[in-house]
Amino acid sequence: MIKAKEAATVLVTAAVTMAVVVVLLWPMGMGAAEQPAAPRVLRPTMTLGPCQFTMEAAPPSTEAGAKPSVTLKVVNTGQTAAEATVWVVVSATRPESMMSRVPVMPRTVWTHKCTVSLAAGATQTLTVPIEAQLPEGQSITISMTDKEPAAPPSAGVRAGTVGTQASQTAAPKPAK
Repeated sequence: MIKAKEAATVLVTAAVTMAVVVVLLWPMGMGAAEQPAAPRVLRPTMTLGPCQFTMEAAPPSTEAGAKPSVTLKVVNTGQTAAEATVWVVVSATRPESMMSRVPVMPRTVWTHKCTVSLAAGATQTLTVPIEAQLPEGQSITISMTDKEPAAPPSAGVRAGTVGTQASQTAAPKPAK
């Protein structure tokens, strides 16, 4: 009789321990269909000389293949006509792995150069569609900069293009 009681105690303890471990260590949201998060705008305003830029990201659509866009509002607060250039930069950051000790670094997936010329006191609104195929399951950050962004070492990023460039070079033909 004592052996049956001990076996029941061990089985109950093992079941409770397993339940606690599963609840505490199970990845949250695994397999759950989540709405896409709105892209995060890092630097929503910037002033370049007399021109003030304000950027807003349009919320992403839940439709497959929908691409977000950015709205830039530019105001010339000066007394003379002005021209200014900004680059819109879209970066993606993959989720951190709990098993990795390496910090996750964002990678540039798209850049676009925007140049505006405004008369004194004028306002202009630009809508810039993001032409990149944004990676799924990654955090998207949109920022503005007044300097041309450097291309990452492994990717050739040009204004309005996406991703890694590949080139193919044919071997020269021997001279006859």
